[in-house]
Amino acid sequence: AYLFIKNCKDEWINTNLSAGREYCCKDGIPYKCPILS
Repeated sequence: AYLFIKNCKDEWINTNLSAGREYCCKDGIPYKCPILS
């Protein structure tokens, strides 16, 4: 499944990461956002 993530350049890119997950950006690399409890 595809989803869009916002990269460090403030542009949306299409990725093939797991659906239903939100990704953040660090040093130009997408990673799973920390889950806030």
